[in-house]
Amino acid sequence: MNKMQLGLLMAFLSWQGVAQAETLNIKPGVWEITRTSNMVGTPPIPAEVLAKMSPEQRARIEQSQQAHKNKGPTTHVDQSCITKEKLERPFDPQDDPNKHCKHTINKQTRSEQQVHFECQTESGGAHTTGDMEVHVLNPEQIKSTVKIQAGEGARGMKLNIDMTGRWLGSDCSKLSKEDRDEE
Repeated sequence: MNKMQLGLLMAFLSWQGVAQAETLNIKPGVWEITRTSNMVGTPPIPAEVLAKMSPEQRARIEQSQQAHKNKGPTTHVDQSCITKEKLERPFDPQDDPNKHCKHTINKQTRSEQQVHFECQTESGGAHTTGDMEVHVLNPEQIKSTVKIQAGEGARGMKLNIDMTGRWLGSDCSKLSKEDRDEE
């Protein structure tokens, strides 16, 4: 699972909202996460970044983007450790590595979370919006969707991620440090 997608999942599973909102009713421990991603278009590159690239660098980036453009859905299965502390720790937008995002928690219950976010590059360039939902099917199964829109037109991208999670057990010790997401 790439860092952005793992970050989205971990943030989502630990979001608390304002003033002691309920946490999701899931078991801590090892979770197997199956995610299917479908990207249409190309991720926008801010003009200030493009301006700093050599023509060769820009050509390589554009070639890579074209190779991945509209390639269809891809599915990945990963394991991750969801600790009790992560579930109890309030989500704090100040912890967000992208300080240019605004998060709005639309719904927060023990069985469902809905969050909308909007991000802007530092220069005010590429605008990204998205919606995330998590549904607890039971304490050992979750279903989640993430829909992201970045940029517009020919320099725009839509990313849809469907995730399912199933609890495998309480012992995270056999997972790699990266999969345990230790701080």
